[in-house]
Amino acid sequence: MTVEEYRINWLKEIMSEANIEDDLKYREEVFTEDALTILNEANILDNPMPSPYKSHGVAVNAYDFDDEIKTLHLVVTRYEGIGDMPPLQNSKIKDIFKRVENFYNRSTQGLHDQIDESAEANDLAKLIFENAKKVRNVYFTLITDMVCRDQAGYEINLEGDATAALTVWDIQRFYRYENSGKVAEEINISTEDYGVEYVKTTLANSEEEPYNVFIGVMNGQFLFNLYDKWGTRLLERNVRAYLQARGRKSVNSEIRKTIREEPEMFMAYNNGLTITCNDLNYSLIGDKGEAIIKKVGDFQIVNGGQTIASIWHAKNIYKEAEISKINVQVKIAFIKEKKDIEQIANKISYTSNRQNAVNTADFKAKHPFHIVLEKLSRSTWAPDPDGGNIETKWFYERARGLYDETRNLKRTDAEKRKWVSKNPKHQKFDKLLLAKAVRTFELKPDQVCLGAQKNFTLFSLDLKENKKETLDEIDYKEIVAKVILWKSTEKVISAQKIPGYRAQIVTYTLALISYLLQGRINFLKIWNNQNVDDDLKELINDYSFKIRDFIVDTELNVTEYVKKEEIWDKVKKKYDIDKKSISEKAPSSLVDPSKAKKVAKRKKAPKKQVKFISKLSPEDWFSMAKWGKSTNHLTGIQRSQAFNIGRHLKNGKEISDKLGYVGEMILKKAKEMGFDSNNS
Repeated sequence: MTVEEYRINWLKEIMSEANIEDDLKYREEVFTEDALTILNEANILDNPMPSPYKSHGVAVNAYDFDDEIKTLHLVVTRYEGIGDMPPLQNSKIKDIFKRVENFYNRSTQGLHDQIDESAEANDLAKLIFENAKKVRNVYFTLITDMVCRDQAGYEINLEGDATAALTVWDIQRFYRYENSGKVAEEINISTEDYGVEYVKTTLANSEEEPYNVFIGVMNGQFLFNLYDKWGTRLLERNVRAYLQARGRKSVNSEIRKTIREEPEMFMAYNNGLTITCNDLNYSLIGDKGEAIIKKVGDFQIVNGGQTIASIWHAKNIYKEAEISKINVQVKIAFIKEKKDIEQIANKISYTSNRQNAVNTADFKAKHPFHIVLEKLSRSTWAPDPDGGNIETKWFYERARGLYDETRNLKRTDAEKRKWVSKNPKHQKFDKLLLAKAVRTFELKPDQVCLGAQKNFTLFSLDLKENKKETLDEIDYKEIVAKVILWKSTEKVISAQKIPGYRAQIVTYTLALISYLLQGRINFLKIWNNQNVDDDLKELINDYSFKIRDFIVDTELNVTEYVKKEEIWDKVKKKYDIDKKSISEKAPSSLVDPSKAKKVAKRKKAPKKQVKFISKLSPEDWFSMAKWGKSTNHLTGIQRSQAFNIGRHLKNGKEISDKLGYVGEMILKKAKEMGFDSNNS
């Protein structure tokens, strides 16, 4: 695939996801969300949050703030959406970055007082205002579907003593990342930049080996400086996810105690670090394999992340901690072939951590749950919502880009079009959307509001702790129904044309409705209709306004406010009285939860029912469809399904269990209303 084709496919996908063809602003939001996901995969951003805002001379689209190491990323979007690889001139890039700079500087001076309190950007501006003097590192990132000239990154001075590093991700850079093994952006370090001339080590094997192992010692101050600059980007991604999901409690109190009370004993008590790299500037000295290392390319800590994090935390919590007295044993694996780095690094990470609570595979889409879900999505046909026989599939994209990759395996354009017709883009969903939808109906909207990445991490931890590895077809259909509900709610809220906090309102609205209906939403009906009933949409519209009014009625940062469990408890308490009346407003959308599974499993009709239906001739089914229309006793969907059964019989096709069950219901209704095949 060329970069031009990559861009065209991405724009088509955005159009499909946006579902509002004339709303350029919404398409820009979809592009931004897609790009943020990629930057997260590339380890540039940890947990990005959308915060679109444009005004005279200022602009921003998203941010990521690491409160522990006080690092702030501001992301700005330039979305064109049309044209063949349009260029973005350097002068325009400077103008865009100037608008981000103005947003930051004005935020330090109280810009939040001028931004509507219902906008996410109000929270961001307030966050900058409250943390400006504490922020250590600031990064501005421009994301665009246009083409930019190659240019070196540079820094600018901000208000106070802060500086911001500026980088650009244009369509070519996104293309290179997504088509080159999806390797995270490398961290290349020079020891001099972190306070030491070099690291002294010993080469443990022959230089001629495909990889070399160096054993040495790193000083606590040096490691502190590294973590202070890069934070969790130093850590192998899945281990990092584990540490953040568990929060501060995961920091080993014994390690901190040693740092405070016996720093000189740290190396004796601690297992040390394992580091991988693909480039190493070292010099051998003497004849005993001693080596000094000055530069390391693609520096990654694949085991010992808790150790370096503990050193950093200890110094920040206990200012008097003498971390310069700490020495940490390190093992540096220099992997010479770049193509091998990911495989070997992952293997080292897995084997190094398998004795601990961290299981790296649990946080990837390789978990059995995701594999089974993917298989079900490839084999389960969704009914035609118009009542015909044009069945389609919902495509679970376990890894980003898999949809396009699968489509492109088709040899001809005609085969590709046919495949897309059966796997439409608007029926594609990924692991982040999966986690948001599922955990919303587990009544955890406060955790969903933590952000897509953190919520997925918690979802992964739930899978591990609950040992959830198997799914059946009913589970799959209910999952897709929840995705349909999520997408439908997004449309309802977007149609209200009230900006701000859409993602938070979606999850709180659906969770509240599910709570008030006491889990009685008929997900299988949503699956069968491939749509949400009007009465349920009306409920969503009504409660979304109530949720919006509730969450913005605070002096606190709304984005942070909705992440608290006590706020979800307050929402439930406020509207608990509605439990008595809400069911009357959506009778067609509810099911008795005690019967839901039983009803669902009856969808798989016994073979004897299929055989019974097959005793009728094709002409009988055609006549039934015709009779149903003339008498108006069958709906359009039922008439179409009756005709479809007749055509299957006429062509000698096997009647599926699902179609057999549907046919039995139609035949039963037709007979009750007076249809007689003998008189037709």
